[in-house]
Amino acid sequence: FHKGHKSVFEHLKKDWANVYIATTNKVQPGKSPFNFQDKLNFMELLGVERNNVLEVKNTYNGQEYIDQFNKKFTASDTGLIMVVSEKDMVDDPRFNFPDLDGNPAYLQKYTNHDKMKSMAEHGYIMTAPIFPFKIAGHDLDSASQIRELMSGDEELAKQVFVDLYDKYNEDLFKLIREKLMITEQEILDLNYMRKM
Repeated sequence: FHKGHKSVFEHLKKDWANVYIATTNKVQPGKSPFNFQDKLNFMELLGVERNNVLEVKNTYNGQEYIDQFNKKFTASDTGLIMVVSEKDMVDDPRFNFPDLDGNPAYLQKYTNHDKMKSMAEHGYIMTAPIFPFKIAGHDLDSASQIRELMSGDEELAKQVFVDLYDKYNEDLFKLIREKLMITEQEILDLNYMRKM
């Protein structure tokens, strides 16, 4: 989580009454190195309040949100929209709105507010714009580019950190460096062990 994500969060708050960031505690070396508390620490560094962050097991499971919001909202008269960046939808399209039988899947593409059904019946997927910003003087648009810079030269990595968070935090900087320093060979070893 960095200020590009925070920009999307702030953009959504202008149009919607209740906006949350949902994330998991799943850790997968090389792909998802940060646990829920790590992610929360990055969000709080950027001023996101804890009560705007939801811990879920599966970010696209509508029942998890119904269960979490049960005390706050009524599922039968509350809509659920999940937001995915335009870039992620192009790079890794992950939603098939009709299910394998051709029936409408739980998740539907968001078109407009008037056509929404309650989250008891459907959840919706909306794409969000990307808010670019400079990182170490460059326009970067992928997590892999940021990871590469953060795991390289330490002084450059510190500049990247400041560009991502608008301030420096030694503990979180060290955490990122430590978790990103997993080598290609370690990833290959982990994948081999999983297959055994």
